[in-house]
Order: sequence, then C-alpha cells, then structure tokens
Amino acid sequence: MSLSDLKHSLRKLEFPACSKEALIKIEQLLVGRAAPTSKQLDIAMEIISEFVFCDADRRGGRRSGGLNPLQELQLIDIICDYLSACSNETTKNTIFLSLFGGMENQRKLKILSILASMAVSASSTPVGILPYDYKVKIYTQF
Repeated sequence: MSLSDLKHSLRKLEFPACSKEALIKIEQLLVGRAAPTSKQLDIAMEIISEFVFCDADRRGGRRSGGLNPLQELQLIDIICDYLSACSNETTKNTIFLSLFGGMENQRKLKILSILASMAVSASSTPVGILPYDYKVKIYTQF
C-alpha cells in the first residue's frame, strides 16, 4: 500500500477511529523481521503527526487547533488500550518511542504526562503500559 493510499484510507475515518487505525498501520510499518527503512520511519512520523496527534493537516502544514481536551482523553485511552494489548515488549517499545520520542511538541508532552500519571495511579494496572526505560525514569524521579 502506498503512502497516498494509506493516508486516503485513514482520512475516511473520523477521530478517534483514525487514531486507532493509525496505530495499527504504524505497527505494520515499523515492526517486522528487518529494521525499518528511513522512508518507513518518515511515513510513520507523518501518520503520527496527522492521524494520531492531529498536529498536521493533509499537506503537512501545522494545525493551529490540535485536539480539544475531550479528544486528548480519547487519545490517551486509545494509546493506553493499544499499549496494554501489546504482548511483545519490542513492539510496545517501538510504538511508544515512535509516538513520544523526540518530544519536540508540547502537546505530545502533555499527553505523555497524563498517560504516565494514569499508568502510575491505576491500581489495577502496574506501570506496564510504559516501556522499561520510562518506568525507570518515573521511579527515579520520586
């Protein structure tokens, strides 16, 4: 599936359904037998920006509005469910780092903060949705 076909199929979906589907597509792009190519990484970052965090428009330009608070909570729920469902630690780490690695965006940082707080405070879920490196950082800060 080409990038334009992939984006076209995701554009048919409304938020939050497009975010759920985008996470699946990102996993298919990045997790496999071989290391992802730089082109696959670029495609994944475009999908994350446009369909997960809604930071970019269809032409790659910055969106001024982004997600409203309700949509942020919906996205946090989607990411939490997705990461909780990942049985493979490598897959979980790859997707997590693709979503939150780099942290050049304040909106991503805000969502990561809420996600980490939710993971720490949820008594039924140990901080299992966060990759090991982030668990260590969270525990060492307290």
